[in-house]
Amino acid sequence: LSAEESFWTFVCLIKGRYELRSYFASGVPELVTNLYCLDRCIELYMPPLFSHFKEQRISPILFASEWFTTLFGYNFDVEFTTAIW
Repeated sequence: LSAEESFWTFVCLIKGRYELRSYFASGVPELVTNLYCLDRCIELYMPPLFSHFKEQRISPILFASEWFTTLFGYNFDVEFTTAIW
């Protein structure tokens, strides 16, 4: 995408259908909600992993907040993320 197209794509993600601006609002309400949902999904679909996380005092906020706030592009190189996007 061109710089302008990238900008408008970002605007659509933040202000459009997905309302991702709340990820960056004071108190990060949507991020907190999504991290809670992830924790419940792990509990429901991967009970052994959930138990292990609880024993080790691991919360999804320790590893997943970067995933959500960067739309899962944080841990990948730019070329790979660009290809996915």
